[in-house]
Amino acid sequence: AAMGILVSAQKEHDIVLEESWYEKLQRWDEALDAYHHRLRTGHSDEALMGIFRCWHALGDWDALNKMASEMWHDLPSEVQT
Repeated sequence: AAMGILVSAQKEHDIVLEESWYEKLQRWDEALDAYHHRLRTGHSDEALMGIFRCWHALGDWDALNKMASEMWHDLPSEVQT
């Protein structure tokens, strides 16, 4: 029901859905797609961390490990801890 309300609000009121909203609704695949889109349009630490959270929730350890290994050096030190 909550997702229906968001989609309706998006269509009728031109509201842009936040990636984190998909996470809060535990719609991990949609959140992952949204974070990937955001990352393609420009580097974002929040998008990268969102991808990590989604893969963790989905149990995709191989994808999580691969991207973390590739991107770890680009993350700020406060994120690495």
